[in-house]
Amino acid sequence: MRPSDTLLALAKEVVHDCWKQKKGEFKRQLADCDREKKELDLSVQKLTSRLLNTDDPIIVQVYEGQLKDMEVKRPHHAVRSWQMYSIDTSFDDALETVFDFIGNPHGMWANGDLEDKRRVLKLAFAKRLPYSSKEGFGTALTSLPFTVFREMAAGKVEMVEGGVYR
Repeated sequence: MRPSDTLLALAKEVVHDCWKQKKGEFKRQLADCDREKKELDLSVQKLTSRLLNTDDPIIVQVYEGQLKDMEVKRPHHAVRSWQMYSIDTSFDDALETVFDFIGNPHGMWANGDLEDKRRVLKLAFAKRLPYSSKEGFGTALTSLPFTVFREMAAGKVEMVEGGVYR
């Protein structure tokens, strides 16, 4: 089940590139969220200033209505910002852990305790190991990562022709 070191290195690079792209998108979303929050705060400040400088009761009522609408949006922006900042974007440690396992599942099986062995079975095989009381254990279906690596190593991966994007 162990893929070659070259194949693992290639897969790691592909995953890392995808992660960089997703992280860039996340940073843009975070910047947009911060910008929207600042714009809202500035709008509230400007509207409050205008409100303080007017005596017309109709305009005061309109400004107060707009301020209420903005104050309803503020907590939403604060929660969204807090949620985005609380997301753990560290990736390298998790990637290393995953690829250490994929690179050598037998190592975890041989050196691990019962819980590690259960984890290996769940991560390495797609379904429970087939067992028959007459024939014993059957051939197990491997999980997607191991199947993909096996197919790639066997040269069974076919490229799809490029299409036209619209």
